[in-house]
Amino acid sequence: MEEILRGTSEAVVVNFHPLTNTATTALDQAAFRQVLALLDREPIVVDFGALD
Repeated sequence: MEEILRGTSEAVVVNFHPLTNTATTALDQAAFRQVLALLDREPIVVDFGALD
């Protein structure tokens, strides 16, 4: 299982950068979930705001 932030799980588009930050890959939510499924990862949504 992979932990993702609530904002990421609800965003229309999510952006990812390589470690050197020379490019950006943008995925819509469906594509992001598809990548997780292809990697056999089930997300756990973490809401840090709920911890206050």
